[in-house]
Amino acid sequence: MKKLTFCFFTFAILSLINASPLMAEYLSIPCGAFMPKDHNTGWTTNGGYLATGGEQSSEFYAPVILPDSAYINTVYLQARDDSAGDAGGYVQVQLIGYSFESYDYIATLSTGVEWGEGTISIPMDVNQYVNNSIYSYGLDLKIVHGTTGTLWFYRCVIDYDITQRVLSGPEQQTE
Repeated sequence: MKKLTFCFFTFAILSLINASPLMAEYLSIPCGAFMPKDHNTGWTTNGGYLATGGEQSSEFYAPVILPDSAYINTVYLQARDDSAGDAGGYVQVQLIGYSFESYDYIATLSTGVEWGEGTISIPMDVNQYVNNSIYSYGLDLKIVHGTTGTLWFYRCVIDYDITQRVLSGPEQQTE
């Protein structure tokens, strides 16, 4: 009877482990990870925010590395926009999947009139799986100055899920 109870208990534990629950993960891409697309771009960062000078538009790029088959739930843009919205200034981030021959816009987030002034966190539901066999991923950041106000970019956060599974039998890796 002890052996049967032990086997049942072991089976129940292994069934729970192999159920592959989704594990919530977050990838934070800080302002310091972005590089200017144009070497003439004037910009400054103190490690906590990225700001550009003048009235020109500035564009930046940062790579995004996520595990294959991760499920992207939400992308967040965290920025400060004191341009009064109607002054024409905004901060925009686009999550892009780059393939060999083209690219696909996965998410576009932007500050503006509808979000008001101040420090804001803008969410966008994505609901898409990562496919590293087809795409490499990156973020395009655009800071467009209007006639008034301050625009700062803090970071972009990607909320995604991964499944964890326990390998057993012939799949089990040995060291």
